[in-house]
Amino acid sequence: MVLLQLLQQSGYKIAVAHCNFKLRGQESDDDAQFVHSFCLENKIVIHATEFETEKLSEQYQKSIQVTARELRYNFFQELCSRFHYDFIATAHQADDVAETILINLSRGGGMAAWHGIEVKRENIVRPILFAQKHEIEKYAKENKIQWRTDSSNQKEDYTRNFIRHQIIPILKKINPSVVQTLFHHAEIMTEAEKIILEQIEKFRAVSVVSNGNKSIVPISDLLKATAPHTVLFYLLQPFGFNATHVVDIFNTLNHSESKTFHSDKFQLIKERDQLIIVPLEEKKTSIYFEIPTTGTYAIADSQISVELLENTADCYNSIVKNNNNAICYFDTEKLEFPIVVRTWQYGDYFYPLGMHGKKLVSDFFTDEKMSQSEKQMQLLFLSNSEVMWLEGRRISEKFKVEKNSKSVLKISVKAKV
Repeated sequence: MVLLQLLQQSGYKIAVAHCNFKLRGQESDDDAQFVHSFCLENKIVIHATEFETEKLSEQYQKSIQVTARELRYNFFQELCSRFHYDFIATAHQADDVAETILINLSRGGGMAAWHGIEVKRENIVRPILFAQKHEIEKYAKENKIQWRTDSSNQKEDYTRNFIRHQIIPILKKINPSVVQTLFHHAEIMTEAEKIILEQIEKFRAVSVVSNGNKSIVPISDLLKATAPHTVLFYLLQPFGFNATHVVDIFNTLNHSESKTFHSDKFQLIKERDQLIIVPLEEKKTSIYFEIPTTGTYAIADSQISVELLENTADCYNSIVKNNNNAICYFDTEKLEFPIVVRTWQYGDYFYPLGMHGKKLVSDFFTDEKMSQSEKQMQLLFLSNSEVMWLEGRRISEKFKVEKNSKSVLKISVKAKV
């Protein structure tokens, strides 16, 4: 609302785009009405739409957050194309930058992790990115600008919210200006990376051989570089290899044996004196099956048994001691049928047992050093679009059995005979 009124007062020709994702019931509808009323009162053109986000998330087999982001930006770009708008202005601010940096750093990513959020990317601009949240709120109060607060921002289920409400306050005890510090450091690192990228391009032009869809990097040239590990990271980043991959690959460079590594779409073959990067062949078979109730089902190459148990003391003790990865137990009050069994999709996330906050399934795969074929065969069990279990590997913290759970759903998986 501050950004809207600043643009209005500055004399820009503007329109408002509003998306109702139908995720917060009446609160979502009240948000939409609030924006409509303001635009009507101030004679501002408004483009509004609604999405059944949960249904679309399940249909696209992506997380709700990823689905909502794609829906809104697709809507914004369609409006730009149809009505010839020059820019999409969003109200991201300095606190968002600090949170994004901390998220990126926790996942790795080299200097790019310090970028945070760009002031301008193509036709998307963030005019108040320099301002901190408390400054914006102060300005709003002083100028009697009304706004509404999304209640879901208070929930700590999402990584960003956990960092916002738990991590940032702790860092502020060390440095009260930590948000501003991270913001300015992001600006410095963005400029520094431009210098690095110039050097990477010089190395690429001299040493990297491209042959059709194949790229070849001589290991001897790489090891002679001033910072070979950094050079390797930036060479491999466009192929989807992350910081963890690069560490593993770099550690093999002085060894004679051949090794193979995979990103989501590329394969890297380390031979005696070179790295060869080629696209992966698409071999993934999509599996989707709904388990309507308890019973035994044949899914792909597996036989899956679903059984309801009373959570007695003996039952709970056996669950705690269970070390069979093919058998898992879930609190029935935390789930709903049908249970969906499907192959994983990009954007899937879950809450790994024993961890606070969510994690991308693809990041979990990387941590587990899973091969591409293992990723392709990995089955996920979901209830109400939430991942319950990465079959054979890890269950979700959100569905675990507690000592006081009344009943238990036992799922067993074994190969077909």
